[in-house]
Amino acid sequence: MRNVFLSVLGTSNYVPCNYMGYKNIRFIQEATIASNCQNWLTEDRIYILTTDAAYDANWLNGGHKGTEVGLKSRLERLNLSAKLDYVSIPLGESVDEIWGLFETIYGLIEEDDNVVFDITHAFRSLPMLAIVVLNYAKAMKNINLQGIYYGAFEVLGSPRYVEDNVPVEERNVPVFDLSAFDMLMDWSFAVDHFIKAGDASAISALAKKEIKPVLAESKGRNENARSTDQLAKALEKFTRVMATCRGRMISDTVERLRACLAESYSINDIKPFQPIVERLRDQVESSFCGETVPDGFNAARWCLNHNLIQQGYTILQETLFSYLLIKAGLDPHEDRYRDIPSQALKIYSSRKSDEPIEKADWHSPACDYPEITERIIRILPGDPEFTKQIDRIGQERNDLNHAGQNQNAYVSPEKFSRNLATHINYMEQLVSEE
Repeated sequence: MRNVFLSVLGTSNYVPCNYMGYKNIRFIQEATIASNCQNWLTEDRIYILTTDAAYDANWLNGGHKGTEVGLKSRLERLNLSAKLDYVSIPLGESVDEIWGLFETIYGLIEEDDNVVFDITHAFRSLPMLAIVVLNYAKAMKNINLQGIYYGAFEVLGSPRYVEDNVPVEERNVPVFDLSAFDMLMDWSFAVDHFIKAGDASAISALAKKEIKPVLAESKGRNENARSTDQLAKALEKFTRVMATCRGRMISDTVERLRACLAESYSINDIKPFQPIVERLRDQVESSFCGETVPDGFNAARWCLNHNLIQQGYTILQETLFSYLLIKAGLDPHEDRYRDIPSQALKIYSSRKSDEPIEKADWHSPACDYPEITERIIRILPGDPEFTKQIDRIGQERNDLNHAGQNQNAYVSPEKFSRNLATHINYMEQLVSEE
């Protein structure tokens, strides 16, 4: 794992200023490199990107008036262990040159690098391109962005004004670390993944990353940090419960999430987290009520809306079985009863309407609990569409569980979402009417 420093050198005749406590220096890179790279090792790298013009004007000595010391010599005087290299880059005056810049910067970065980027003297669209490259490298090479520095010389005025009117000792240039804006992009990707796929793992990881130093510094006493930590854990557990179809845990997990959302509603330490809290609070309050059957239907709909189709079918069918057990006056969490609704439905569907219920061919557990089986059959809705719908749900769930390998697999990938929506709407309507 290397440390890598990247910066762009321009062609201007830079005015000596004070950066990050370093006095009377022409190049901000002296300050940002001295601040970040003092303890780096020989395998670490410092790359200065220069055009041909910048190379002559500022990398080498004597570029402008013939007497200036170039950045190369200034950095060599720091006696750093990290290897120093300049990298030739094009001006970026065409799409092809911009792609060339992208490939050059990306090629300098290796897997798992810790990267610092000074964009102060980056020209034209290069700062934006740098952010794009770094985010691409985070995804493709798992890099860790340590800092993005920008020296805001313009707050002092124009170079001519500063040189003529501001004494060197007063030329204190603020240097901003823009890493927070890169973090905002991470939040954007994490929120998008949560909204589309229902996976909160990235949100949880970001929240924990931001509050970890706060919790460490306060020794766990910071209330906002603790609330955020608890919410991140509750949110991650909620999405895992949905993804793994933990039906018995849905209501309790939702209640825990609801409590954490209420406690975290005023959190403002992590600005991107607040809109997520508000959106989740609205969804949880409107969708879940703490009861097995309604929460089961809403969980199935959550899965549908987040493209967890197989999970949605599983939760919907098992919720219907729970509904029939509850309606029959039984505990839906009693293991010995769980398979009876499924068998009762098969018995009910296979007989003709004018035939009595034959028990000779019943299988266990229906034959073990005949009175309960008959009770469930008697309470089944009389609407023939109910039997058709629940039979389709079972077949389609079986089709999904067997990866479409059965000979009677008949549902195309495109139809599963539409069919699941139809099943949920029908069953919710039927149960609410009853």
